[in-house]
Amino acid sequence: MRLPEPRPAGQYRARAHIVELTRLIDWPVSVVTRVGKQMMVRDSTSTITSLTFNNYYPGWQVPLLSSASGRVYFAHASAQERAELLKQYATDSQGLDNLIIREFRDGDAVAKIVEAGYAAVARTAYSANPGRTSSIAVPLFENGVPLGSLALVFFAQAASMSKAIERLLEPLRRTALAIQADLERNLPQPEPQDE
Repeated sequence: MRLPEPRPAGQYRARAHIVELTRLIDWPVSVVTRVGKQMMVRDSTSTITSLTFNNYYPGWQVPLLSSASGRVYFAHASAQERAELLKQYATDSQGLDNLIIREFRDGDAVAKIVEAGYAAVARTAYSANPGRTSSIAVPLFENGVPLGSLALVFFAQAASMSKAIERLLEPLRRTALAIQADLERNLPQPEPQDE
């Protein structure tokens, strides 16, 4: 899997876009890629907003099928990659509920996520503050190949999942499309003005 090209200071090409999105919606946004059965944060705007319980730096990992970022990535991965990952879950479920594994193995969850174009998880159990945040994620592609996900995290008490999706999904999708367009054109990115 090809990762977004690094920019000076170790930041990724998506940085300007995710900073702009966070300034628009206030919630932190992360670029996340798959590493084994985990999704790893590659860049995050958690340090430029006060609407976060924790700062998630590059290297922070979340479980693949328990996270919105992992679910949306899995749903858009090739059938071969999905089969290999499910084979790994058959030998080590990592505490994941068998029903979730079955929904992904049977294709029901994959079909729903692909049709919707996003995944959402309410009150995530794996975060640094279990149950206090929820997330929405959309896939990131380059020339039709999934690279990872763009994930947005918000306080679970701040909005119902349906209200959050109504307000935040389209800006998240637009940002993912802008990142994809830049990756596909291989254009240099402007330096974001972090505060």
